[in-house]
Amino acid sequence: IVCFVLADMVRINMEEWTREVNSPLKINNVSLTVMAHVSTMVVAVAMSIMANVRPGRGGKINLIFPTFSLHFFWRWGIVAAMLTFSYFLQGWGVACDLDDLFVSMFRYSSLPFAIWIGWQIFRRTYGRLELLAASMMTLGIGAFWVLRVRCAEDQCRKMWVVVHSKMYLGMFLMLLSVFLGMAAWTGAEVLLKVKTRRMQMRGGKRDQAMWIMLAHFSLCQALISGGIWIYHSLLGSSSILSGGRESPAWFGQWRLMDGMLCAIYVLHMCLSVHIIKHLSTVSWALIMVVSGVLAVCVSDPAKHQYHFLQRAAPSLLLAPTIVLSAVIFQTGRLNIRQMHTRLGIKESEVDAVDFCWPFRRRPPAASDLSGRLEGSSGEGRRPAEEEEDDGPPEPLSPGQERRGGGAPKN
Repeated sequence: IVCFVLADMVRINMEEWTREVNSPLKINNVSLTVMAHVSTMVVAVAMSIMANVRPGRGGKINLIFPTFSLHFFWRWGIVAAMLTFSYFLQGWGVACDLDDLFVSMFRYSSLPFAIWIGWQIFRRTYGRLELLAASMMTLGIGAFWVLRVRCAEDQCRKMWVVVHSKMYLGMFLMLLSVFLGMAAWTGAEVLLKVKTRRMQMRGGKRDQAMWIMLAHFSLCQALISGGIWIYHSLLGSSSILSGGRESPAWFGQWRLMDGMLCAIYVLHMCLSVHIIKHLSTVSWALIMVVSGVLAVCVSDPAKHQYHFLQRAAPSLLLAPTIVLSAVIFQTGRLNIRQMHTRLGIKESEVDAVDFCWPFRRRPPAASDLSGRLEGSSGEGRRPAEEEEDDGPPEPLSPGQERRGGGAPKN
């Protein structure tokens, strides 16, 4: 988790730096995305081969190469397509003259969507304290980014923006983009944790399965991004998927910092997959929020940018509130897991995948179950019309009274 927080902080600062340096745009951002996906695929295949190393006869080493599986490929293709479409919706929302204030605020408000989607799919249980902590953190991160963006744009003189009719469409598209992105990452969690029976039969429970699945995921993303990159480079045009701005064809003028950013993307993807597999999408979204806050609190005072001195007091008061809310949320989640362990509830019973649970019949009431159990035990009950009064019980004989025997059976 610490490595992921550091990598995400570096990623945020490097993206801001390249955005400032590459204005006007000197590099094709889609080429950077394609190279990051291809590099991630190469790293995943290499790690999968290293995990499959087996000692052979005569001191030799047998290298078992990962096999391509169509069952993995089409599932990861759906996840990659959902992520690409979420990026398209985000770019469309920005094209609707949406202010950077709402873009930053909605981008870091993904935790409620992750909680709701995880509850729908995995049936995870959350306490009231956890939900209150998530609400506090969502409101706090919104106020935190409002301060940063408005101080960067208008020197902290006013915190409101004039909203026109076209921006409402942009807000809706941004929210839909965040929701679709969290749905895609939750689907990735289902695949990484091998919750489907078909993937379990295909060897998804092996130790090296995470790297094999990451290779399939990166291949799907590279194919989609590569198609967009080749299409725009051949036509010499740009669209929402290519960033919306005029960019040079193919690669452009790459610098050393762009190569380092590509390496950070690879590390970020590997750590993201590891966290989602061993924790959850909710924990991944939580860590993303915390790392974004820490990146701003470290980089802005160090660079003296965005008028940090004018917003230092409210920002430094909001940051601990957001981090403590995240700690309360995750601590409550761990306490619930510990309670399940003490009660003997297995994790598979709690995190069972049931995509069709809203359409299933409701379970029978407790009275119905007791009636069924009573009717199925022993000799069974007689129908109502056969239950007649047999009269008063016969008196006990003196021998039965001394022995404590009951009345004779009818």
